[in-house]
Amino acid sequence: MYLKINTICVGKTKKKLWFSWFILISITLLNILACSLGESFSPEEQISFYLPAWPPTKNSDLYPDLSGWQISFLGENYSESFYLPAETESFSHVVSKNDVLFIQAIPITLWGKSTIETIFFEPAGSVYPSLCKNNTVELTWEDGFTAKLGTYLYKYCESHSMQKERTKNFLSHINWRKLSAKIHDNSNSEQNFYNPWKLDFPKTVNSLSTGTFNAVKLNIKPAFEDSESFSDFILSSYIPENNQIHEKKVLPIYENSENRFMISENQMIIIKSENGKKHSAITVFMPRKIDRDSLCKKNLNDFY
Repeated sequence: MYLKINTICVGKTKKKLWFSWFILISITLLNILACSLGESFSPEEQISFYLPAWPPTKNSDLYPDLSGWQISFLGENYSESFYLPAETESFSHVVSKNDVLFIQAIPITLWGKSTIETIFFEPAGSVYPSLCKNNTVELTWEDGFTAKLGTYLYKYCESHSMQKERTKNFLSHINWRKLSAKIHDNSNSEQNFYNPWKLDFPKTVNSLSTGTFNAVKLNIKPAFEDSESFSDFILSSYIPENNQIHEKKVLPIYENSENRFMISENQMIIIKSENGKKHSAITVFMPRKIDRDSLCKKNLNDFY
C-alpha cells in the first residue's frame, strides 16, 4: 500500500508539472501572436486628399489640357500607385494611422487637342501625418518636393538596411512641417525666384540622415536671369515659379542644371549654365506615349 500510494503521488505531481508547463507555453505563444497581429493590423483611418486646381489659377490660359493624375503612395511596408481622371478634385484613401507616408500627384497633360500624353510639370504632394489636418491632406505644388525628398530618404534607409523600427523612428522625427513651411515661404516670395527641385538631392538627403541639416540648406538662387529666352507662352516645370516669370518677363537659370521650360504644348527648351553664363540652349519635343501601367514604377526624371 505504501509503495502504491507513493507511486500514485508521484504520478499526480508529474501531471501537475506538465499541466503547468502547458499553460506557460500557451501564454507565451498567445503573447507572441498578439504582438504579431498588433503589427499586422495597426489602426487605420480614412483620409481625404485634395488635388490642386488645374489649370492653376494664375496664367491659366497658358497651361495645356490635363489628361489625368498619376498618384503614388510610399511608406513603411506600403507602396501603391494608381491613375485618376482629369476631373477628379479629391479622393479618399485608407492609411495606417500615424505611419509616415509620402504622397505625390503627377499631372499628365496632352499635346494640344490630341490624345498624346506627356509629363513635364513637377508633381504636387504632401506628407502624412505631419501635413494632415482633420483627416484632410492638401496636395500642393510646393510639397511635391517635400514628398519627393521623403521618398529619397525612405530609399536611403532601405539601401542602408535599416531595421523597420529604426526607419520609422528616423522618418517620424524629421520636422516635415517646418521643412514644408520653409519651401512654401521661399516659393511664394515676391522678390526672389525659388525652385527647390534645383537643390542637390543626394547632399540634402545626406545632411538629413546625418543630422547636419538646417533650413538654410533649402535656399537656392538662380545663377542669372535670362530675358532673351522669355516668351509670353513659356512655362517652368515648377508651377509656383511661373507667376514671377511672367511678372518679371525673365527666366531663372540655375547653375549646373538642365533648366526646362515649356514653349508650346509639345515642345520645350533646355537651357544649361556654367560659371554664371548661358552655356547652351536646345529645343526638343516633349516626352510622349506614356505607358500608364509602367508609370507607377518610374519617377519624373525617368521621362527626360
